[in-house]
Amino acid sequence: MRFYKIIIFTTLLLGLDSIAQPGIGSAKSLIRLEFEDVFGLKISHPDVNLDINSVEKFTQGTQTNWLNSHLVVTGVKNFEISIKTIQPFFFSNNTETNVAVSNIKVNARTSSKSNAIVLSDVSQILISENNGSMVNYIDVNYQIPPENTFAFIGSTTTTYDTLIVYTLIPN
Repeated sequence: MRFYKIIIFTTLLLGLDSIAQPGIGSAKSLIRLEFEDVFGLKISHPDVNLDINSVEKFTQGTQTNWLNSHLVVTGVKNFEISIKTIQPFFFSNNTETNVAVSNIKVNARTSSKSNAIVLSDVSQILISENNGSMVNYIDVNYQIPPENTFAFIGSTTTTYDTLIVYTLIPN
């Protein structure tokens, strides 16, 4: 009886093997991982103050120091950064004033280029980059040129606010 069991088992084993694998070989499978472009924009100095608190600053204008790495972009493709404000005039105590945001000039620079724009509620390209670096640092300087300080003279308002919106645009 044992002999028959071995023959039946061997026959079944050979039969199943021939059904499951018709031959000896290997198979290949291509696995493709696709990632969307991942970009990030960080603002390192979320609050910026421009002081006009002296006669000298009224006559010569005022500006911030260069805010090193004010904007930090992560991503490996070309990009542009646009800038705009949410309204055309400054606000003071939650009330719109008659002082235009266009009195502010924004300068930007990377290690390879620079650009300057007049602030507006219309989106503008502040800077573009195509160096392929994973991390890009953009220095920014805000200024009120001397020819624009007159807009702030004679006002009873001591603090003007606006919200600046930076937008990262991958190319």
